[in-house]
Amino acid sequence: MSVTRDILASYRRPREVFERRMQGDEGLALTYVIIFGLMVFVSLLPAWSRQSELQPELGNFPSLVYSGFLGAVFLAPLAFYILAALIWVLTRPFAAISGLDIRLGLFWVALATTPLLLLRGLTEGIMGQGNELQLVAVVWLVAFITFFTIAMRIAYMRTKAD
Repeated sequence: MSVTRDILASYRRPREVFERRMQGDEGLALTYVIIFGLMVFVSLLPAWSRQSELQPELGNFPSLVYSGFLGAVFLAPLAFYILAALIWVLTRPFAAISGLDIRLGLFWVALATTPLLLLRGLTEGIMGQGNELQLVAVVWLVAFITFFTIAMRIAYMRTKAD
């Protein structure tokens, strides 16, 4: 199945999609996190456009885009690798989940929740800061935590079966 179909299917049948998507190697995990970084970059463009118009003292649009691209595409994947390592260290005493399973699960969850990040970016770009933006952010956070819990259960069951 294509990645976009699997992202949409993750909201209907997350366990089935995650079991399939968590079978891979380090190259696949890296691909997930880089595509996630690109999608985060795209999701931030409307907010930067609004910010550059309403608050020009904070920077013009090109400067916001340049610095944002660096952060979203290069630094965010690095931060996710550090987060995956931290999760691996914290879960090691309780479950022998492999680092690759944690990375595949975390990175796929991040990629699967990008439609909500895109909605968040549009909400911020159109409406600005407010209750609507907070609501979309909370929905994204709940989806992320729910999906990550499912991914870690699948990884745990896989190690338990081995």
